[in-house]
Amino acid sequence: MKTITTFLTTVLLTVTTLSAQDIYVAGYEANAAGTAGVANLWKNGTAQPLIGDGPIGAVLFSVFVDGSDVYVAGYESNGTTAIAKLWKNGVSQLLSDGTNTAIATSVFVSGGDVYVAGTDGNVVKVWKNGAAQDLTDGSSLIAKTSSVFVSGSDVYVAGFDRNGGGVEVATLWKNGVAQALTSASAMGGASGNSVFVSGSDVYVAGHEYNGTAFIATLWKNGVPQALTDGPNEASGNSVFVDGSDVYVAGHEYNGTKYVAKLWKNGIEQIMTNGANDAQALSVVVYNDDVYVAGYENNGTAQVAKLWKNGTPQTIANSVNGAMAYSVFIDDNPLSIENISNPKNNFNVYPNPAQDVLHIDVQVSTNLQLYSLQGQLLQEITAEQNTQIDISNLAPGIYLLKEMNGSTAYKVIKE
Repeated sequence: MKTITTFLTTVLLTVTTLSAQDIYVAGYEANAAGTAGVANLWKNGTAQPLIGDGPIGAVLFSVFVDGSDVYVAGYESNGTTAIAKLWKNGVSQLLSDGTNTAIATSVFVSGGDVYVAGTDGNVVKVWKNGAAQDLTDGSSLIAKTSSVFVSGSDVYVAGFDRNGGGVEVATLWKNGVAQALTSASAMGGASGNSVFVSGSDVYVAGHEYNGTAFIATLWKNGVPQALTDGPNEASGNSVFVDGSDVYVAGHEYNGTKYVAKLWKNGIEQIMTNGANDAQALSVVVYNDDVYVAGYENNGTAQVAKLWKNGTPQTIANSVNGAMAYSVFIDDNPLSIENISNPKNNFNVYPNPAQDVLHIDVQVSTNLQLYSLQGQLLQEITAEQNTQIDISNLAPGIYLLKEMNGSTAYKVIKE
């Protein structure tokens, strides 16, 4: 990395040409005999099986890419029970010991630390670098989690906890402390299925019973917004925030079949025609393109699908069924070249930074700050000594890009 000293300030500049993104999808495909699921990771549509097609079963529920490392979370059967596992670049790590049925449902990497959410028996857990923290004490009849998100030093986990009366309460845990999103006295139950943090706002997608049916619901800072009004069952399965736009992927029953749906700012988009069952299970937005992973039944078996801007692509069309649970877009930032950029007179300091990033330009320039996953975080009009508040960003690497330009600057948040 080239070091430039200007005005007694050390400025670290790294320039990269943004490369084409890689699309990762995690899920499973049934083996040829139809006796077990094969844990599959698809990269740009090509399957990379992590488990062979033996008699045991395995499923991947979540994928996260950090630099050159690809993490997937799920479970593998030992022939008797399910073992929660994390795979890093295809190498598995046991998260549970097989005493109880356990699954790992979500993985998130931040600042070099790897967080995995899941359940072990009826206990909700979050593993940080393999070390488990119990979020429930096991006294509930059942508790589950589906999602983990890390923002700065805060760890959020979404799921549900069932009280002694058997009612499922949608729950958000922040740093191990539970916040009930629904009432324990409500009938029918509720669940938080996905959590996403944008700035100071915390979004949870899930469902809540309204007395007659489960209603797809989005909670923002604990306040619910109904995405459906019944009378048929519906659920929000995944939430993603891109700038001021909030996307929720899910499904709604049409009276005979489940219909895959996407809600943008509360407005629904119907993704399947309702002739066969379908569900949208994961949503990511990258460079204004909306990717949704899920499945659609073809009349005989489930077909793993990836929709881009509403257009479906078949990921796996197994005779015995396949599912796509999670999608992740990686813009392949490792093609970074350490070169100077004298023509733009573009100074960024300090780098690494903790709370405030300073930008100096000679001519007013429009900039965009992106995460490595391609999420647009801020748009900035930069002038001499412009300051950007990055205190709410998680530690890690970000890209500062000139609007409509082809190069970006690597910014490190400590």
